[in-house]
Amino acid sequence: MSAGIHADASAVTHDQGVLGTLPGAFISEGDDQDSLIRSKNAISQQAKKSQFLVASNISWAVRLKKTAKLTFRLASECDFRYIYDLCEVTMRTCVEADLGNCFESIAQPAIRNLLQRGAFSKIYAGGVLVGVFACERHVTHIQLEEIYIEPASQRLGLGTEVMRRIIRESESVVLPIRLHVLASNPALAFYEKLGFETVRSAPAVIYMERVPLGTRSTPQTLLCAATNEASLLSEVSK
Repeated sequence: MSAGIHADASAVTHDQGVLGTLPGAFISEGDDQDSLIRSKNAISQQAKKSQFLVASNISWAVRLKKTAKLTFRLASECDFRYIYDLCEVTMRTCVEADLGNCFESIAQPAIRNLLQRGAFSKIYAGGVLVGVFACERHVTHIQLEEIYIEPASQRLGLGTEVMRRIIRESESVVLPIRLHVLASNPALAFYEKLGFETVRSAPAVIYMERVPLGTRSTPQTLLCAATNEASLLSEVSK
C-alpha cells in the first residue's frame, strides 16, 4: 500500500537505456525491447518479494497476536536500500501501469529526497520491522508521502493502525491530511474508507484530503453558517 511515489506525470521520461537488457540477451532489430525490459523488471520484483516473504517472520507473530504494539523509529540514509526494495515490491506495478517504464528514475530520487528531509520512519510491530512511512508536517496540513508495508505483513491491520495514529494527530492539531495515489493503486479504496475524499485528479494521479471531523462542511454546518450570515446582514441593514 502506498500514498504514491512522488511523480509529475508531465515530466516523466522513458529512458529505456538506463535499464539495460537481460543478462546474456542479444536484442536484434526485430526483438521487442520493451517486453524484455518488462520481463527483467518482473523477475527482479518477484525475487525481492520472495526475499521479504522469507525474511519476515512478523506475519506469524501478528496472526497470533494482532494487537502487537506498533513503534516508530526515524529512518536514515542507511535505510535507503531497504526502503527502495520495499517500494519496488509494493509499487512498481502501479508506477509502470500509470507512468510507463520509469520506476527507477522516479523512485530513487524521491526516496533519497525524503530521507534527507527526515520524513521517513520505520514501522515496528512487536519489535520487528514491517515497513516504513513518510510524513511531513506543514503549517497548513500534514502531508502523507508514502506508506509501504512488507507483503508478509499486509492485510493484518498494520497500515490501518498507522493511519489511525496520523488521523489522531490531524484531529489534535486541527489540520487536514493530504496525499496522492496513482490511479491504478488499489489503496484508493483503503483511503476512502478512512474518510479521505478526492479533491483533484489527473490522468495518472489522484489527490486526496481528509479534514478533521470538527471542520467538515456538513449540511448542518452549512445551514448554520448561512443562517448566521443572514442574521448579520439583517443587523447591518437596520
